[in-house]
Amino acid sequence: MKITSSRIKMPLILILIVFTFIFLKNRTIAQTISNNYYTIQGGDIEQKTLINPQAPQAEPPTYTAKMYSGENYHVITGFENIQNSDLFSFSVSDNLVDYGPLTPTNPVFRTTDLIISKGSSRSYSVFAFEDHEIRDPNNNFIPDITCDNGACSETVSAQWSSNLSFGFGYRCEEVDSSVCTEDFSKAYYFKQFANDSKSESPQAILNGSSPKKKAKIKYKVNISGNQNKSNYSNSIIFIAVPNL
Repeated sequence: MKITSSRIKMPLILILIVFTFIFLKNRTIAQTISNNYYTIQGGDIEQKTLINPQAPQAEPPTYTAKMYSGENYHVITGFENIQNSDLFSFSVSDNLVDYGPLTPTNPVFRTTDLIISKGSSRSYSVFAFEDHEIRDPNNNFIPDITCDNGACSETVSAQWSSNLSFGFGYRCEEVDSSVCTEDFSKAYYFKQFANDSKSESPQAILNGSSPKKKAKIKYKVNISGNQNKSNYSNSIIFIAVPNL
């Protein structure tokens, strides 16, 4: 049946990152580890804690990285002391994207802004994936795009400019700096979202180290005349990861 219209609603889910710190005993004895190719011999690793947390302190304790070196190895324990106490933050401008009525061979574009502040972290990455293809309750679906030459996937980008290439895809576009991955360095290059229902791994779409940056995700949907008329939807999940 020839399609006359359809609507797609795609909620964007922002995953909250929860950091769990595990406090071990005050003193840990390192062991010697070796095989035919290497030997790693560590010393004692000490962790300082406050005896009385409520007692006034001249200044807060600092935790610095320690390096143990040998002939062919370096082992670093802990993190280097970071003075900046700004918080890491990540936001998505829209939690619902509505494509409105779709007609065959007439691509529809929508955009979403990703805003990230690195805070005290050294840099960051943002990963993305979809829960499944855009589909309706009867399991009819709009396929993930394979681009004009059939080559693009969740890991490979390719040109998508033909109105006879049907499916759903995305690209990352710069707003105020170069944070999008190299997959999108060429105009009209798109990719599929990694599909969680097919056990595909989330893919990085942003990498950066600037204090606060914005990138634009451009979604594209193009359907054929054979697409069933229905309401289609899926969810896109973004994961922001600070790099300490």
